[in-house]
Formats: sequence, C-alpha cells, structure tokens
Amino acid sequence: MNKRIISVSILSLVASLSSCGGGSSPSSSVSSPSSESSTSAKETFGSVKAAINALKGKKNYTVYITKTNATDDIIEQYDVTYTAQYVYDSRQDHEWGYVGSEEGAYSISYYQEKIVPSVLLKDPLGDPYMDIWEDKLFKSFADMSSERLSDGESIEINAKDVVINLLLIADDASTSYVKVDSCNASITDGDINSLIFYIYFADNSAYEIKLEEVGTSSSSLIDTFLKEGGKPYENSSLWTKVVELMDENNYSQKYYDETGVWIGDQIFMPRYIYLNRAPTASGLVSYDLVSLDNDVVDGVTCTGTYLYNLNTTTNTIAVYTERPYNASTDLVNDVFSYPSTMKLWDHEEYFSVDERNIYSTTRLDVMRDFASNFFVLSQIDAAGASLVSLSIHLGQFKSYAKPTMLFDLVYHTDEDYTMNFTLTNFGISNVAALDSFLAQLEAAK
Repeated sequence: MNKRIISVSILSLVASLSSCGGGSSPSSSVSSPSSESSTSAKETFGSVKAAINALKGKKNYTVYITKTNATDDIIEQYDVTYTAQYVYDSRQDHEWGYVGSEEGAYSISYYQEKIVPSVLLKDPLGDPYMDIWEDKLFKSFADMSSERLSDGESIEINAKDVVINLLLIADDASTSYVKVDSCNASITDGDINSLIFYIYFADNSAYEIKLEEVGTSSSSLIDTFLKEGGKPYENSSLWTKVVELMDENNYSQKYYDETGVWIGDQIFMPRYIYLNRAPTASGLVSYDLVSLDNDVVDGVTCTGTYLYNLNTTTNTIAVYTERPYNASTDLVNDVFSYPSTMKLWDHEEYFSVDERNIYSTTRLDVMRDFASNFFVLSQIDAAGASLVSLSIHLGQFKSYAKPTMLFDLVYHTDEDYTMNFTLTNFGISNVAALDSFLAQLEAAK
C-alpha cells in the first residue's frame, strides 16, 4: 500500500452442535446542522497541533471513519457525531451512543430499526452520571494530548497515547496499537474541517479519520428520537427484583445428562464456586475456586483466587497454596465471570415479554455474551451455527418462594435447536463446610 499524507461454566455438557449466527443491519446518518452557534468554520490554524488544541474545548463535530484493506478496498465506512447533548457512532451492527438529560446520562443503541435507550448510567458508588462529557463516557478529542506532537501542517505522529486515542475514536480497541505501523495527520489551509489522520497497520490495512462539520454537527436519527420524547428506559419491577437477586451471587446452575438425569450443581457464592457432582456423574470438568484476601492457610499467607478440594466425607478443605489460580480476589468479575455479570441484566430494553413473563430477545451481542458466559460460544462458532433467540423464564419470581430461572438459547443449523440452562436455589446455595472454613480464616485475622 502507498501510504498517503493527505488530503456448561468451566463445565461443558454440549457434546456437539451444528450451526449459528444472525444479527440485524441497522443504519444511521449524520444530517442537517444543529443550531449550536459557532464560528469554528471561520477559524484558521497554522498546524495540526493547534487544531487539536482547539478541539479540546469543542463539543460539536463529526468524525468520518473509513477502513481499508491491504489493496485499498473499503471495508467499512461510518461516522461518529459529537454534540453537547449526545454522541452517536453509526457503525453498522455496532451502533452506540450516549445522551445527556436532566435526569442523568444514558446510553443508546440501534435495535429493530429504532433507537433504544438504556436505563440511567451510574458510577461505582451508585450515583447517576450527569454529564456525558465531564464524566468521560466516551473518547473524543477532548482527551487528546498534543504535547508530544510537532508543529506543521503535515506531521508524523509517534506519540502512543495520541494513536490509542485515535483508535478509540475510530471504535477500535487500544490493543490494536501493537499492530500499528505508522500514523500521520494533516490540515489544509488552516481549515479545521480539513483535519485528517491516517493510521497504517503492519498488514497494510488503514484507517482514515477525517474531521468535518465542526460547530454544525447533528444526527437526524438522534434528533428525531429526542424530539419524539426520547428518555431513559425504566426497568420493570420484576426485572429489578431479579437483578437484585442475581447480584447477591448465591445460586446454583443445574446440569443434566442427555437423558434428563441430574448429574451436578455448579454452586456460585461471592467467595467460592463449587461443583457438587452426582455420585454417578462423569464427564464434568470444573475447578473449585475460593477467593482469599490476606488469609493464612497452613502457615501460608494467601491473596488471590485459589484451587481447593472439599473432602465430602470429612468436610475438610484443602487449599492449593503453592500459587494462586489467579492473582485477583474478585472471583465474581475477574476470574470466573458469574452469570450475574452478563450483559443482558443491564438491558431489559432489548427484551420483549409475554403474559407468562418469558423475556425474549434476538439481540446478537446479548446472545453471544450469554453463550460465552455459559462456555458454549466456542462450540457454536466452531460449528458455524447462527444464534436465533434467547429467552428467560421469570414467571416463578413473581410468586414462588424458591424460584427457578430457565434460559433457552436457540441456534440454527439445518433446523432450530435449543440449549437449556437452569439457575436455582437463590439465596440458599451455601456450602456449610466452606462457609465454616472462611469464617475461621476471618476470625484468625
């Protein structure tokens, strides 16, 4: 290429699959200028660096992204619209955005040919984010440092932080930086609307990142959504109840063989997971893990997540203290990714619900995240299968004291097939021997 400087859990019970995929193809566009007053188009800048410095204080512009392959064929084209009230990325099948409101900030996506809002977004302390820019919910030129950039209308960019920021603006991952070969930028006649960046990769693919519509940017799709009363989504009381129960991280996943006979329970607790196998179970593979934080076990101070063995005859625990299975003590999020961490719990808005309180979705990223969490995604992908739908049966949570949650994941090969998953024993999945072991460790501190 000629470079241009311009212008099921650790357990798996699925023996075989045959075919899965899917997804919708929404689109959006940047349209008529907003009413935001600005003289940006009249400003002139003598260098790329000066233009970037000016962009740090602006909240209205459009970034047009074109991705090409090694032979300069266009792979993708999309745009990111930045305004004071909202940001929206139109990348097909990956649309995302954020909107600010008097109530707080919320995210938006494109699903079933319409803009779908999320619930209000909250920080780690549970307080709502109130400003999409000040709370840094996305990457923009406001985050870009120009200190290590040279002056000039056409420059090479070697600053790692600047290149990573550009990758994130282009909706790529920061990890892609290791594949970057070079990056350059230019501005023509001092016009900020001519600012353009190129990122070249080792495989000769490239990003063109072009700035336009500074001070006049808007999206007709988002403007229409807001004009028609768009606002944050509010979860139903049932969904809220279920999410709160999931967040307690005290439940079990049941496993059955091909004939429907129970063969084991994967028990999830905040500080441990344990596979309770049926006496006749075979083929179940699992690691029993416990989270320890400066706990002394057999004379060894342990911090991290460790393998252990529960002797069900003597009810004693043997921890493999030689080294941690994982250095993190956060078993729920970092080590195992409990079912409570699945993306779906943050997005009731993607689900339809029937009179039996069965929630269903065809949202591809939600289905793939679910399949990954239950350790079947690799098998689905290997089989070339297409994901069809995901359903969650929540009817029992309205009245049952000990409800069971059923999941149906439908995939397609020559016909539709259904994989079933079951969570149960909410709030009562404790293992007495493990609880006693952990209590003794805490008492010894």
